[in-house]
Amino acid sequence: MKKRLLVFILISTYVLAGGVVVNKLELLEKKKPQKKKDIVSTLLEEKELLIEKTIKRVDKEQKSQIELVNEEIQDIDGNSYKVVKIGDQYWMGENLKVTKYNDGSDIPLVTNKTIWASNDANDTNKPMMCWYENNEAKYKEVYGALYNWYAISTTTNENKNVCPVGWHVSSDEEWENLIKFVSKDKGVGNRGGEYVRSYESDDWTEVGKYLKSKTGWENDKNGFDDYGFFGISGGKRHYDGSFKSFNMNGYWWCSTFTAIDNAWNRYLYYYNDNVNRNSTRKDHGFSIRCVKN
Repeated sequence: MKKRLLVFILISTYVLAGGVVVNKLELLEKKKPQKKKDIVSTLLEEKELLIEKTIKRVDKEQKSQIELVNEEIQDIDGNSYKVVKIGDQYWMGENLKVTKYNDGSDIPLVTNKTIWASNDANDTNKPMMCWYENNEAKYKEVYGALYNWYAISTTTNENKNVCPVGWHVSSDEEWENLIKFVSKDKGVGNRGGEYVRSYESDDWTEVGKYLKSKTGWENDKNGFDDYGFFGISGGKRHYDGSFKSFNMNGYWWCSTFTAIDNAWNRYLYYYNDNVNRNSTRKDHGFSIRCVKN
């Protein structure tokens, strides 16, 4: 009986310096690693801190050019969006997540992979939207919705507008103005006294890291989000109906088309700090940012 009691005491307790007796199970409990937050929860926290962080970034000299406006706008569904002024443009500080045009009519929601792919296969040019992996509950609040280009083009959506009244889908030129401002403000991409692309292509180097969110990117390739733009890696819906590139890339449509089947888009990659530009097929599902008229 004494041997069993002694073994129990040795197993269940430690005697620390100073004669303090501590239960071994309590020590193990304290050493348990904390459960890591999922990416969506972390980005939600970042979004909530957006106003405070951006206001601290603004000084008196820059306030007229970089400012997170102390107001929100609402879409027809009642979703609220932060507004950020960068240069002389007012941008939504997060991705669009509306399910209706601002006249109250529905944007067709397509969950079926075959139906999404048929738009390209049959060249039907139908407006479509979806949530990443068809999971509205998980992705809506942080990442917004994905839309094909036909959903945002007035030539294919019966002259309707996905953005709130007084706002419109950002154009290729407005993206260019945004990037030029960041390039000049940060002193990157300077060549011959002019702030232009850092090399002869449609990509701007170094600018992307100042627009990327501070969390949520693959391999912790996060950005600084210095302007409250909250550029997140929401992935895309490929024209074949599959979902791709979540946490790796963020894609945004421009309202500007380049050909019958193509339109401009801008995108951020996890593995570089570029803001990339590409003419791509209109059947892809990308994110949307609205700009004030």
